[in-house]
Amino acid sequence: MGFFMSKYSPEFKEKLVREYHESDIGITSLANRHGLSAGMLQSWYQRYRVHGAQVFEKKYSVYSAKFKLSVLRHMKKNQLSYRETAAYFDASIKAAFALTHDAGIIDPNRLMITLLVPQLKLLIEAIDAMDKDIKARYKAQKDKAVFDSFPGAGPQLAPRLLVAFGSNSERYESAADMQKYAGVAPVIERSGKKSWTHWRYSCPKFIRQTFVEWAGQSVRFSFWAKAYYQQQIEKGKPHNTVIRALAFKWIRIVFSCWKTRTVYDESKYLETLKKRGSPLLQYAANS
Repeated sequence: MGFFMSKYSPEFKEKLVREYHESDIGITSLANRHGLSAGMLQSWYQRYRVHGAQVFEKKYSVYSAKFKLSVLRHMKKNQLSYRETAAYFDASIKAAFALTHDAGIIDPNRLMITLLVPQLKLLIEAIDAMDKDIKARYKAQKDKAVFDSFPGAGPQLAPRLLVAFGSNSERYESAADMQKYAGVAPVIERSGKKSWTHWRYSCPKFIRQTFVEWAGQSVRFSFWAKAYYQQQIEKGKPHNTVIRALAFKWIRIVFSCWKTRTVYDESKYLETLKKRGSPLLQYAANS
């Protein structure tokens, strides 16, 4: 006996799908009449249409990783649902083969699951409570409008950006202070006539992750950020390198807005780039 047992006989399944196929009764009405879910009956019918009545015969199979991968590729290529895919390959979970029947393995793992599920529920509730608390605290911040204005920040990243800078505008004297503290600014080392640049190792990793994640999101919402990203990619720069460089640029902008408590305005920033004769705008206009 495996993990999954069939509650309905092959004869019963065949009888119902034939009744549905040969009559005008709706699948929901037929399912309710026999105490089934419409989804289950629909799954039986789809498999029956593809493979015939033999699909309901009990059989167990072990599927290779190669076969499983081919199933997923077929599902994605043809945009099939799980039920449609299972019907096509006749690879429903109820035909799965138990890897072991050893009670010494199954019972302890079953017990472990019963212990972990309540913990998972408590964790989900705690995360939900934390999210609500963060939302309420963020809403009360004076600089909320400033951080809400940054493209792509949204309700998830805007509070994280505000926490990174803090409410004390005197905390950092320059944008470079934040760039170095967050680990976004690279480190340049020299020895004799040689010099090399590397990733900054000593920094608060979550704050660096916040800036990098936001920089990636900003490409979708900011005109100049998208142009910069495309320009650097065309130069052959790796994606991660470009995003870190973009985060470096954004920190200077955020620092200025945070210091003066000014809401970010993309049109004003583009106008500033135009006055400076930025080659980025020329690239964006020609691309």
